[in-house]
Amino acid sequence: MKVETELSKLTGIILINSKGSLMRLRCMCLVIHAPTDLRMDEQEVGEIGPGQVLVRVGMGGICGSDLHYFHDGGFGTVRLQEPM
Repeated sequence: MKVETELSKLTGIILINSKGSLMRLRCMCLVIHAPTDLRMDEQEVGEIGPGQVLVRVGMGGICGSDLHYFHDGGFGTVRLQEPM
């Protein structure tokens, strides 16, 4: 199917049920659960709404506040309350 090919090019991930219908796409996300607890979690890709686009990310980076979350669970009065 052309749609399958295009989605596969965009996301690298495509799921098809036994009837040939597209299912929800999933992606790998780096999630912090607690200080020094980073995990690769598989999550559903959210709905793509009007004015939004689906982007395939090839590389990411971190900033100083990310390091504070990783080492200390937050920065200043801001604390990690749930996985993010």
